[in-house]
Amino acid sequence: MDLSFINNLRKINDEDDRLGTITLLIDIISNLLNDRNNARNNTLPANYIQETFQKYSAAMDCLLVVGFKQVSDDYVFDQTISNEQLQELVKLLE
Repeated sequence: MDLSFINNLRKINDEDDRLGTITLLIDIISNLLNDRNNARNNTLPANYIQETFQKYSAAMDCLLVVGFKQVSDDYVFDQTISNEQLQELVKLLE
């Protein structure tokens, strides 16, 4: 699992953007940990994700590592990553 995106997230110069981006990623991953089978947590609208993370490719890299794949107008969680790996990602992002 390539975690180089974490260092790139920490290098975001604008503190508000950095904290907001990392917090949102933690929330997305935490929602998966809390209810992996909830379709609401497993599907993210592509337009929202692209708008929110467009400035920070590292955030998009994080979503891809987590297991989100673009399918039509959404990013869909493919459930191939374990809960332990998700928990580790949350710890690294914090």
